[in-house]
Amino acid sequence: MIKNFLKFAALAVMVLAMASCKQNKDSKTPEEKELTFEDVLKADYDHLYQQGTGEKFFYEIECELNGKLSELAPEDVKIVSAKSIGVVDDVVYYGYTDFETGETVYDSEPGRWAGSFNIPDISVVEVSFKEAVEILKGQGVILVPDTQKMTFRHPVGTAPNPMYIFGTGSGSSYVAVDAVSGAIGRMKSSYTNGSYCQ
Repeated sequence: MIKNFLKFAALAVMVLAMASCKQNKDSKTPEEKELTFEDVLKADYDHLYQQGTGEKFFYEIECELNGKLSELAPEDVKIVSAKSIGVVDDVVYYGYTDFETGETVYDSEPGRWAGSFNIPDISVVEVSFKEAVEILKGQGVILVPDTQKMTFRHPVGTAPNPMYIFGTGSGSSYVAVDAVSGAIGRMKSSYTNGSYCQ
């Protein structure tokens, strides 16, 4: 009887140990957490607001995707690298992020930036990058661009909010998803939204 009890106890310890190992394998530590577009947006925005004493202008984040948007399933679309751009006191600040390593390098140079409106408050963003991709890939009216590029910016024009803009300027129009409302539309240029349709 004692022999059976010891076998049962050993089996119970083994089952608990295996469950513990599986739980540890499935749960990622903060260091292993997958880097998101929103993580980079917040980090680069915060970094810009720690620079200089003048008025801050956070303009955009240019992203490289892991493949052609038109060929990937929504859940497979990932950002490979990103470059953020902002200006303080006639100095342009850049943030370069490698999504695979999670490393960001910041740089700056004297100058100005044009082509998009300032995004003074990122807390207005309601639609995540992943949700923007799902909106774009889930609709059947607008052709999904054959591109590996996405730029997050508030283009000059009449659009009320920042947008996720997909496209490369290779002769086809851009497609934008409003980062606040989720509205989708076409654009002829990633810099101006005069032709944006909601």
